[in-house]
Amino acid sequence: VIHAGIYYDKDSLKAKLCPIGNRLIYEYCERHKIPYINTGKFVVSTNVDETQELQRIYDQSGESEVEGVKFVSKDYVQKKESLISCVEALHVPSTGIVDQSALMRSYLGEIENNGGSIAFNSSFQKSEIINGAFLSKILSASEDIEIKSN
Repeated sequence: VIHAGIYYDKDSLKAKLCPIGNRLIYEYCERHKIPYINTGKFVVSTNVDETQELQRIYDQSGESEVEGVKFVSKDYVQKKESLISCVEALHVPSTGIVDQSALMRSYLGEIENNGGSIAFNSSFQKSEIINGAFLSKILSASEDIEIKSN
């Protein structure tokens, strides 16, 4: 899922990074021909009491600079998605889905093309700075691996 970032508290790191990441992932997918669909989504209220929560989400999305979020009528929702029953809704146009396998293959290719590698089935243990260099310890296939990097 390509998240828009509408639910996060404005002071959180997620609220700051999600709208940026949303834009960047669409750009990356275009540039690298990764299949995606910009589906958008509706956040609905099914009764009048829930409309206050929609307002809170709307306000929060504005504070987090999520673009394009707007209130829409039940008629608008019905025209787009006839099976949805609601009082009103928020339309979040930047939500989408991506072919995650193609995306991961693309990331892997970029890493390898830039001289990097990925250690699958491994876990990061720790990293520390020793004599101005990072020394990282990785557990892979029951053996300890140390990687030194500047």
